[in-house]
Formats: sequence, C-alpha cells, structure tokens
Amino acid sequence: MATHWLRRTKLKLAAAAYRVYDPSVRTEVDYGPGAPGGGSGAASLAQSFQHEALGHPRVVQFAEACEKVLDGRHDPFEICDRLRGLTEHGVADRPPGMDDPHQLLRLARSGTPLTCRPFALLLGHALITRGYTARLLGMSRDGSRLGHAATEVYLPQHGQWVLIDCDFNVAYRRAGQWLGALDLQQAWSELKQQLGVDARLPPDAVLDSVKRHKGRCGELSGVEVVALGAAGESLRERNMRGGSVTGMNLEFGQYLYYAHRNDYLGSHYPPGHPAAVKQFFLAAPPGKIIPPLIPEAEQLLADQKPSINWPVGRTEVACTELPDGGTRLTLSTWAPNFSHFESRVATGPWEAIAGNQFDVPAKSRERRSFRAVNTANLAGEVVEWTMS
Repeated sequence: MATHWLRRTKLKLAAAAYRVYDPSVRTEVDYGPGAPGGGSGAASLAQSFQHEALGHPRVVQFAEACEKVLDGRHDPFEICDRLRGLTEHGVADRPPGMDDPHQLLRLARSGTPLTCRPFALLLGHALITRGYTARLLGMSRDGSRLGHAATEVYLPQHGQWVLIDCDFNVAYRRAGQWLGALDLQQAWSELKQQLGVDARLPPDAVLDSVKRHKGRCGELSGVEVVALGAAGESLRERNMRGGSVTGMNLEFGQYLYYAHRNDYLGSHYPPGHPAAVKQFFLAAPPGKIIPPLIPEAEQLLADQKPSINWPVGRTEVACTELPDGGTRLTLSTWAPNFSHFESRVATGPWEAIAGNQFDVPAKSRERRSFRAVNTANLAGEVVEWTMS
C-alpha cells in the first residue's frame, strides 16, 4: 500500500513539475513570415528546434555580462578565442549537468577550469547574444560514451553550419571552406576508406588501424585544423596532436548528437522532461549497429542528414504579376528573433521594408537584393532578384 502511495505521489509531483515547466509558457520567438526552404524535412526539423528569445530578461542580462568579456567583438572565431582565453581546460568541483551560461561565465572569469561541454555551452550562448543560431553537439568515437562536445553555429555570411571547438579553440577547413559536423563525419568516413580500414572491425581495432597512419591523416583527408588563437595550445598539443588517432580529432565525428534546443536561459525543465532530453541522432556509416548511447534520441537516416543543416534566416522571394504589369514580391523567411526585411538596389544602401511585400514597377530592370534581419541586427543571407 505504501509503495503504491509513494508511486502515485511521485507521479503527481512529476505532473505538477511538467505543468510548471510547460513549454507553452516559454517566451515566444518571432520567426518572421514563411517557413525555411530546403524541403519539408528541413522545415520540420527547423521548426521543432527550441530557440532562445533574445528579449528574455535572463538573455538580456547574460548579453550584458558577455559584453564585458567580448568587448565589442562579433566575429564567431574571435568570440571563441576570447572565451577560451578566460580559463584553462580541467575538471573542477561543480554540479553535474550544469547548463546555466550565467554560472559558466562566472566560473570562467574566475579562472575555474572547464571541460568541453561547458565551453561549448558558453560559446553557443555568447554567439546567440550576437544574433547567431547555435546548438550543442555531442560527439563519440564508438557510440559507447560521449567523448567530446563542441558548438555548431550557422554563419549567414557563408550560408552554412560551421563547427567551432571552444575547448581546443579550433575550427576546421578544407579547400578554403569552413566545415560543419557532417563535413567532418564525411571526412572521417573517407579517410578510413583511403587507408583501407575494414569497417566491419570493432571500434577499437578501427582506431588502432588508423593510428598507424597518423602522420598522413591531414594530407589524405585534406582537412586543416585552424587554431583560433594561442589559448588552448597546451591541450591541442597533449590531447589532439598527441592523443587523437588522427592528430585532428576526426574520429569523434563517427557519432553525432545534436541538441534539440538552445533555450537554456529562457526555459527550464525538470530532469526527464521530453523537451529537455530530446535530441537528434545522426546514423553511423551503413552496416554499423547503432549503439543506444542516448536511447531517447531520434535517428536520422542517411538521406535525412542534410535536413539537419537547415538554412537559418534565408530569404525566399515569390512573384505575383500585378494588373498594371508590375510585379509584387512576397518575402518569406524562418529567422529566429526576426525583426524586419531590408532591400537595396545594386550595391546601394540597405533600406528597411515595412512588412514582407515589395512592388516593382512594370519594365523595371533594376537588380535588387533582399535579406532578413533579426533583433540583434544580424543579417541573413542575401538573395538577389532581377525582372526577367
């Protein structure tokens, strides 16, 4: 009888906690008119991601605290280097699973050592205060445990998601192009093929086989590890060049876990709440058994992987002919914390548009560009339009 009473009490408390932390009471985020491009798969993934609201009081407070450290910097790579320079890598006595960026920033500024996940969360939220969309990324060499964490951020100036590793203070590049997590996963898969490593071997055997060719991994993969500053050099020397089987940590791209939310300041959920634990899981190469490292994660099939990299803030233009021969342009986007659209003629100055429609006179041949701007004044990708 007592056991049943205790179970009912726990369920009632859990239900009450879920009501208190119901996502419907979250601060609403304006995404602008329309939905993201790239197909229904991209749209569904993008629209289910829980974004931080830049107007939330705690986010505003964190942005003010960050500014004291960032000192006007807006470049994501410079921001990473600045944060990494606050403290060293190391394990300190702090509560497990701490996701509060405020507390992490205070610890870093006091010189308390941090590990990869706190660094990744701190960088992600610093980027969010600058208007970027960032997400936490868990990485594993064999699927049995999470061996590393990093930040992935969408850079509208490049039109792509880019992985930035704050713990090692590095980013990755190939043929002059910055790389995201999926790019690194593909590079790791191709490297094993180039080396003739049998993919059917156990994970440890695969890693041992690759390690024998450690000195050739950079040349064969074409991947360049770009240090973003002097901070983290001792860790790079010890744990990357010394400890990684590729000398670049490429092996951590075998299994990728994408966090489903970045609203750690604006929303708080009790342990076990679906909104707190849901993540996307990228499948391993074909033929591999998917280990249940995070059982609640949703597996993405190979043909679904590209949809995880939805185009944040990209503007799309739809045309409608007007009775007078002119054209009405209707703009749509999916930009977290959307503010307004802007337009310009050729290379002229950008001007704000009221609403999301723009009329072009008949016989006009001017080249016009459009972009979406969020409340942090970060502009999305530029789309050009010319009357044909």
